[in-house]
Amino acid sequence: MNKQQIFNIVLALGLIVSLALNISSKSTSKSESSENTQDSIPSSGIIPLPKDSIETAAGTSEAVKVGYFVLEELVKTSPYLNRKTQELIDMERKLYQSAQNKERELMEYQKRKSKELEELNSKNLLSQTFYEGAQRDLMEKQQNMQQDLQREEMRLNERKQAFLQERDKVIFDAVKSLNEVLKLDYVLVDNMDIRLVVPLSERNDITKDLAKLINKNFK
Repeated sequence: MNKQQIFNIVLALGLIVSLALNISSKSTSKSESSENTQDSIPSSGIIPLPKDSIETAAGTSEAVKVGYFVLEELVKTSPYLNRKTQELIDMERKLYQSAQNKERELMEYQKRKSKELEELNSKNLLSQTFYEGAQRDLMEKQQNMQQDLQREEMRLNERKQAFLQERDKVIFDAVKSLNEVLKLDYVLVDNMDIRLVVPLSERNDITKDLAKLINKNFK
């Protein structure tokens, strides 16, 4: 074994000893830190806030008065709003029935034309010009049907948008009027589509009071 190999072995041993001492030092440090942390945290695992900070927070908080109403219940118990809602539902039903009727009429027309073309073809009387004309008629009827349905749907959406604006105004005016007595800070809306309110008590429910005000002004 030459001098260079001996030197390398001594150097490696020195590095191992140095690493061992370093790890031992970190382990001791972590142990002491853990003991200090356990001394500062109670056995329940919850770090208590200083008493003076709790008193300060309680002193600056203010009571907030909050009411809520159930939108579906309010519309149902207000004859005016309920009637307007039913009108929209009837319009949607009629639009659906109209679409079904138009589609059925188009299919019946297509069957008649197909039968007519087959008969002409069987008698060698079907010309290319007549066939292309029948195809154009069918496409035109289909386009007219789609345009009619689109116009009906646009009218329905316009009525729906106008009603929603009117409904919101009627309800908001009633909320403002009722709040002159209740002096609420917030009014939450419980909506079936977007369930954002979780009422824990009915004592803050102002749905019936709003319905009385709306029914007084709208028949």
